[in-house]
Amino acid sequence: QTAVGHALGIDPRPPEKMLIRLAESWSPWRGVASRLFWAYYRGLKGRDAAPPVEMANKA
Repeated sequence: QTAVGHALGIDPRPPEKMLIRLAESWSPWRGVASRLFWAYYRGLKGRDAAPPVEMANKA
């Protein structure tokens, strides 16, 4: 939500219903859009969005 809001210059964390309406127009490429927004978010934060697999398994 944060990545979409930042990338599109809308609410910093748009509500779920708003994202659903936005994503309807991205069909059938919503999965691709999701991956792109995750990559954008990772770049925005300057780090990985999720911990490496080794760290995740230890948690």
